Amino acid sequence: MIKKFFALAVLLAVFSLASPAAAKAEAVSLETISYLKAEESLKTPKGKEYMSFSVCMPQLPGDTPAVQKINQYFQKEFNKWKKRMKKEVSAYRKDKPFQWKKAPCCTWYVNYIYSASGEGWVSFLAEHYIFANGPRYYMENWGATFNTETGERLSLQQVIGGSKKQVRRALMNQLKKKAAWKWSGFYGGRPEARMAVKQDVTSKDVFYIKGKYVYVVHSMYELSRDKLVLKVEHHLE
Repeated sequence: MIKKFFALAVLLAVFSLASPAAAKAEAVSLETISYLKAEESLKTPKGKEYMSFSVCMPQLPGDTPAVQKINQYFQKEFNKWKKRMKKEVSAYRKDKPFQWKKAPCCTWYVNYIYSASGEGWVSFLAEHYIFANGPRYYMENWGATFNTETGERLSLQQVIGGSKKQVRRALMNQLKKKAAWKWSGFYGGRPEARMAVKQDVTSKDVFYIKGKYVYVVHSMYELSRDKLVLKVEHHLE
């Protein structure tokens, strides 16, 4: 009887240590994040590199269900952009820009950069960049912010807090301070600005967090040819 009781006690102790409820998510910081990376380069017949390609996606520490869900999101992003990178490599190889009079140093990359984290959340800034000696230039930003207890991506409304109307008002107040509010034409103006703000309220892509602020990013060809960033306080901390 004593042996059976001792065996049961040991079993319960082991179970409690392995129980998901007992597992705690590790603290997320720049130092604790690892990365999935893919890199390629193109070289001239003389061996000089003229084009570099890279994809870099974060992986959070720990093995809780929430962390696994977040890491799976970035794994899918990694696979998607790595496939896109292969197409870019093929396209540039056919272009053979090294045959130009002045061989350029060109770059193509997609990176998710750690931005900030707090109790129960982590935020990343994504950069998609292309530079090919001037004629082919492109830069866009977006973001991904997660609830580290559930693994779900947070929306702009969830991060800023309040009703859709309140969030929209906060964005509009910031937008009216920008020069783009006074512009008109294909790349800007009040109708386009109002439309963008209205669409952004529940978006999970257009923002990232740094410090106590949410940075809402409009990339090229939205409102203006340059990035337009709206800065609004968040309620997560």
